[in-house]
Amino acid sequence: MALNTLKDVYIDQLQDIYSADRQSLEATKKLHERASDPQLKAALKRGVDGIQSGIDTLKPIIEGHG
Repeated sequence: MALNTLKDVYIDQLQDIYSADRQSLEATKKLHERASDPQLKAALKRGVDGIQSGIDTLKPIIEGHG
């Protein structure tokens, strides 16, 4: 994608954040599954939930721009 306008840059950055969030979500889920300490497991679960919330927020914004 050529970045000719500020809108192009904006969409490109949103897509980068979305991709990073998806990768982070998968890694955090794996850590959560393998964690044995209850406090760590709870913290990772909150992380998974927060990352998923960010993804859920970004997805319709990106889709709205085609």
